[in-house]
Amino acid sequence: MIHELDLSNAAARYEATVSTGLEKVAQEEITQKLRAKTEISKGRVILESDKPVSEILKLKTINNLFIIIYDQIIEDSSMPQDTSQLESLLMKVGDSCNLRLGLSKWHQLSRFDRCKFDDLFLKAIELRDIQPSFRVSSNRHGKDHKFTSPEICSIFGHVIDTKYGWPIKMKNFDLELYVNFSENHLYATITLTPVTLACRNIITTGYTTLKGATCYALLRFANIESGDLVLDPMAGSGAIPVENIVAWNDEEWRSFTLCSDLTHSIISKSKINMRAVSKIKNPPSDVMRSDVTYCPIRDGTIDVVVTDLPFGHRHGSKTANRSLYPKMMLELSRITRPVTGRAVLLTKDFRSMNLAYDATKHYWTQTLCNHVKIGNLNCWIYRYQRNSEVYNH
Repeated sequence: MIHELDLSNAAARYEATVSTGLEKVAQEEITQKLRAKTEISKGRVILESDKPVSEILKLKTINNLFIIIYDQIIEDSSMPQDTSQLESLLMKVGDSCNLRLGLSKWHQLSRFDRCKFDDLFLKAIELRDIQPSFRVSSNRHGKDHKFTSPEICSIFGHVIDTKYGWPIKMKNFDLELYVNFSENHLYATITLTPVTLACRNIITTGYTTLKGATCYALLRFANIESGDLVLDPMAGSGAIPVENIVAWNDEEWRSFTLCSDLTHSIISKSKINMRAVSKIKNPPSDVMRSDVTYCPIRDGTIDVVVTDLPFGHRHGSKTANRSLYPKMMLELSRITRPVTGRAVLLTKDFRSMNLAYDATKHYWTQTLCNHVKIGNLNCWIYRYQRNSEVYNH
């Protein structure tokens, strides 16, 4: 019998969810840090690695991680046309899925200790109380399917219950199995992140706090170098500065993080979040209260500006943005270093952003415009490179 320890270093295929539009950023990080083979699709990156799961979870661009235990393309002639055919197909999935490998990776993270690893696969009444409770979830996409997601969950849950006898729970479960059916592609996974990694470094949030993965992607677009002075002039609860502190501060790579906002109640949240990570790394950083259109900073001193602009959706308005964005771009032109300075800005209000760039393009060169989904909103990431033009007061 193969034990858990024999599978601890085994190669496995994983599915990582990312924000739509940031798949290539995640792919670059995975290639750089894990040297793993990757495939990307909308909102997902598939990777194959023999690294410990704990190492994979250190990736900054992913929101959730799953291990793939079954993967198959269903021929049109084999596509289920009714419930009985769906049950027959899912029975085959239950029999041929690599559940032992998937559970070994899950067991490493969950530290489930009510029963031995090998006892997970024994169906016995006396083991039912100590075996893990489970739930089946489903994500189905395909207009020609003759079945629904609840039917998939119900049937596959019955398959696992019949095969292993684990108790089923809809809430407070130990293990979640996910069955994905996209057009003719069927694959099953085990959830390795019961709680999303999106806010893993944030203690207190605001109305529009970004996910940590999105913040990290913005910082990667900025090409931060050791010794850079990084400013977020509209930091809110400090999600971007906190991510910069965590990702770009070690013994060989250190940047100074400056966080500012106009509202006192909001900047207090930034202090709380930055103080929480400062206890671990004690990074060079500071927090101040200031107006993005009138910063108390000397000319040409900031290397990188990374910020999440008000969209005019939940905060501010598009009418106000038409005035705010040009003033902000002018002030950033003053405080950033000529030639080497750069700014990475996230917004939904692309019209106001384009107008602001047109008004200040004698100071800036646009080098990137990347579409990204923030929730259900279509947003854009802009990167601007400061040119050699001296700011004219």
